[in-house]
Amino acid sequence: FFFMLPTQSKEDLRKELKLRGCGAQVTQYDEYLVPYTPQLQSRYAALELLKHDILANEGGLDRFSRGYELFGFRVGGGGISFREYAPAAVSVT
Repeated sequence: FFFMLPTQSKEDLRKELKLRGCGAQVTQYDEYLVPYTPQLQSRYAALELLKHDILANEGGLDRFSRGYELFGFRVGGGGISFREYAPAAVSVT
């Protein structure tokens, strides 16, 4: 598991992941995965970049994982409401 700071730039993170060879350690245990090392590293880097964005923008993994408490159909306040995540929406009908 790789630890990073949310303030670390994405470019610095990419460089560090590449230097460490992160994502390819599993090939030590399964030699049949060696030809897939670049794909494993790419997927691991994508996961770490996503985690970086969540930590930097959403207030942490715990807060991000509680989106189900806000979104979707909610009963309360004298009625039923629906909240959808649509950051690029111009209008909703």
